[in-house]
Amino acid sequence: MFRNIDNESVTVEVGEDVYALFNTFELEDLALMNEFDRHAEHSELGEQELARRAEIVHGLTYEEIARIEKCKYQAIQYSIRSAIKKLKNYLAKKI
Repeated sequence: MFRNIDNESVTVEVGEDVYALFNTFELEDLALMNEFDRHAEHSELGEQELARRAEIVHGLTYEEIARIEKCKYQAIQYSIRSAIKKLKNYLAKKI
């Protein structure tokens, strides 16, 4: 059930096959979000640990880093893009 633009309740019935497919998509989304969260927690690591990890992954591809970290490529890509954005914002404030 959902509400349409006129705030009317609308109910849609779907077959088991469609429900199962949507359920699979939702579970995959949750798994990916959990991996992103796991990587976000890494951002709170100490400076020494971050420096050690940077030395290990320097020059590696996202796929290679993902294999080392035992997570998906997308989680690594998200973490790196997030770090670059934070660095840019930090440096922009310093200039």
